[in-house]
Amino acid sequence: MGKEKAIQFAKKFIKRIPKSTWTRIENSANPQLAVLAGTSDKEVIEYIVKYKLTKPDNLAKFIVRLLIEQGTAMYEGFYSIKQDYKNEWKSKLESAGDKFEYALKNPRKKEKELDCARREVMDCIRVFKNDILEHIKQIRQIDNQSTSKFFLTSWFSLIKCQKESAFAIDTVKLLMNAYELLFVISSNTQDDISSILNCFDENKNEIMAGDKCLLMAG
Repeated sequence: MGKEKAIQFAKKFIKRIPKSTWTRIENSANPQLAVLAGTSDKEVIEYIVKYKLTKPDNLAKFIVRLLIEQGTAMYEGFYSIKQDYKNEWKSKLESAGDKFEYALKNPRKKEKELDCARREVMDCIRVFKNDILEHIKQIRQIDNQSTSKFFLTSWFSLIKCQKESAFAIDTVKLLMNAYELLFVISSNTQDDISSILNCFDENKNEIMAGDKCLLMAG
């Protein structure tokens, strides 16, 4: 490929880079990747020449850096949504705790508020358990990848594994908090504690079975 064709190829590639990616690059540990979004063809060409992107090796490294930045941004956006979802259910658990405290201070509404709090906690328990199992499933998919596939996706697999592991551990803590609150509520409603203990043991055994603890540890 001649120098002029190489410049045109690199220019077209750079012009297609999303502004969001350039923002990440500007703030990343790659200061030589200056922000070019919205600049003129002349400035883009000067950039290409300055960093010798007409050379296949340099252009390939440049493209790999951009793909990593774009992939990282995608994963961060995805897990930001998952974090919002988890925070929503964490808030519901906290709301159930508030209802429990309110019930203790208002005897006339105690039965109604305790029943409401108990239902909310049980909903949280179901969601937390299923979320933990899903996080473990995602980690297992990475763990079961072939060597060649893992090599090709290692950077993104590492990010995903770290995120899923952290989410799994945090959600286990939320599940334990939910059961603790359910036991306290049940002690004030004369519920059958044995059925709750059985449910707790079943969930614990399902989550802890086999190598799931090792997978959560990342």
